Amino acid sequence: DWHNRTFEVQRIVQGNLQKTSTVTLPCLYILETTSYCMSKCTMTSGRDIHGYETRARDNYQTGRYKTVVYEHLPSQAGVRFINRLPDSLKNSPTPKALK
Repeated sequence: DWHNRTFEVQRIVQGNLQKTSTVTLPCLYILETTSYCMSKCTMTSGRDIHGYETRARDNYQTGRYKTVVYEHLPSQAGVRFINRLPDSLKNSPTPKALK
């Protein structure tokens, strides 16, 4: 069955990537964008904007722009990636904790 062979190949490739400590291109983009944003971007959290006890108060805010082009900048993507990290990594003082 084609479907089962596809999953088998995925497991083999994933095992080989883990053995050689190789990172795929999407993972490398996420890692580099997040570490760049943690070290060089000025980030504003919801706590800095208002004093309300909201669910996303501790999340960092993305910039507000009029065009969609700015939403796809690495600095904006980095903020979205950081917001999805666990609090222990999100609040680390250096981006080296990611590596």
